Amino acid sequence: VYAVGDYYPQAVPFYLQRTIRLVRITGELQMGIDMDPGRWIATLDEFTRLWNADPHAYAIFNEDIWNWARKHDLPMRELARNGRLVLVSRH
Repeated sequence: VYAVGDYYPQAVPFYLQRTIRLVRITGELQMGIDMDPGRWIATLDEFTRLWNADPHAYAIFNEDIWNWARKHDLPMRELARNGRLVLVSRH
């Protein structure tokens, strides 16, 4: 599961009972990123490579990232939307 561009509802990892890989997110999370940089993805190019390699991936996008992903033909299927966030799966 990826959070792309922003760390959306912070309860998501709790309810999923798993960590989420952060993409292009820093800010208040920088200390944790510094401690475990393997869970952080710095660029959308790197995210695209990982996304295309994992047929079971899920991601949470805001509208801007959703539009970017569609423009770049990322393989994905919209699962849910709440007005500002879009949940997608790779397959």
